[in-house]
Amino acid sequence: MGRVPFLIGVGLIWGLLVAGEWFRVTGSNFGAIGFEDMRSVLFWASTSMAGAVVVGMIGWFIVWIFRSYEGLERRPCAKRMTLLVTGIAACMMFLIRFLSPTTIAGYLVPTLSIILVSVVFYLAGTKHWLGRW
Repeated sequence: MGRVPFLIGVGLIWGLLVAGEWFRVTGSNFGAIGFEDMRSVLFWASTSMAGAVVVGMIGWFIVWIFRSYEGLERRPCAKRMTLLVTGIAACMMFLIRFLSPTTIAGYLVPTLSIILVSVVFYLAGTKHWLGRW
């Protein structure tokens, strides 16, 4: 996957977030909105996209961990997997605002802890922090 299709995909995800926020603000009458509402729509869509891009970067790290294994015959495309993770994260960022903060923390903190530990162990293995293993 080239750089341009990847950027088009990220732009499409952001456009879907804007459309979703617009629909959430206007409700069933999907029509014109005022300047303040449009500013709110763009702010929330951009905030959700920023969070999704951060999760996409974590996904990119995980893909490169998988690509580093020599035993794999088919290695996943880093840009496609990053785009997939970013899209799923954007959906989650859009839906996460409808959940309570304790529910979000109950799922997010253990997931991020597992990802952080896996990245640290990967770096320990590749940088030989604990010897050769």
